[in-house]
Amino acid sequence: MMKIRLHSVGKEKPVLDPPFIESHQRVCTYNQTQLVTVQLPNCSSGMDPYYTYPVALRCECGVCVTSTTECIASI
Repeated sequence: MMKIRLHSVGKEKPVLDPPFIESHQRVCTYNQTQLVTVQLPNCSSGMDPYYTYPVALRCECGVCVTSTTECIASI
């Protein structure tokens, strides 16, 4: 049975006890974004009607990098 212990330094991230799981999972994710702002209709007075969100401009596929992406491994 695999044991997982958590350490607390800002974000909680599992630290695996042996045997370690090495994942070579391939994923596709965005690597270039642009912020887009739209005006929402029918907002109440006094409310900010603008909403800004990221739009992916370019994607890249490769081995999952745990420093930038949540990688899931099945055991």
